[in-house]
Amino acid sequence: MIAFDREIKSAYKLDEMTVKEKHEYYEDLKEYILSLPFDKEKLNIGEKKFLKTVDFAFPKVEKYYKPNFSSKLTEIPDQFILISNHLCSFDQVLLSYAFPDTAFHYMIAESLMEAKNLYVGKFYVNRGAFVVDRTTHEGRILAIPKALQYLYQGAHVAMFPEASRQIRYGSDGTVQKFKNGSVILSQMSNVPIIPVAINNNYKKGESYINVGEKFEVGLESSIVQKNIELREKVIELWKENHDKGAKILTKKR
Repeated sequence: MIAFDREIKSAYKLDEMTVKEKHEYYEDLKEYILSLPFDKEKLNIGEKKFLKTVDFAFPKVEKYYKPNFSSKLTEIPDQFILISNHLCSFDQVLLSYAFPDTAFHYMIAESLMEAKNLYVGKFYVNRGAFVVDRTTHEGRILAIPKALQYLYQGAHVAMFPEASRQIRYGSDGTVQKFKNGSVILSQMSNVPIIPVAINNNYKKGESYINVGEKFEVGLESSIVQKNIELREKVIELWKENHDKGAKILTKKR
């Protein structure tokens, strides 16, 4: 797997290819990914546990936080990649509030499987998350094929393109620069993206969830340009939250 993954091209290299070249490359990649071992039973068990957790948490989120929810979606696609800005460890709760009937497979950092975070890491993995080592070149290379394994099984993948939580000292709480991974996955798998902007102050009436329109990435599209457009969509959604009263959540020194 690693030998082939090293050939997975960057967004810039993919953008240099013709539509025909990308189509052939993605078909070969799909054939390879589907040839790898994949535990479908584990996937199904994880999704059932995920939905049970959502069923348990949903009434409590509704009662104690009363999120402000809005959506531009006219129809939810059969399969999609969910992306959002990322503020804290509980963002997944708000995202599931927006899609309570959908089990998502999150990409989580390997650091969550270390001793001090192991309980949290196992909690996510048992509910369908997959682990990625973002600290090494090899680990980052493996992220794309790992996510594709789920997408090619018809599952829903959820990602935070900022690649880390963005509420830090000095942060203005706005949407930070996006990595290209979610747009690459969308083009490779022909699965659309649903963008979401959240503000999660976790006080009654101060949490906002704004779901955007379906965002598609065709073979003819530039991944780099589409990634810029995707971030702009989330910024627009974030600004709408702010205009409705959402506070800018930042850490204090």
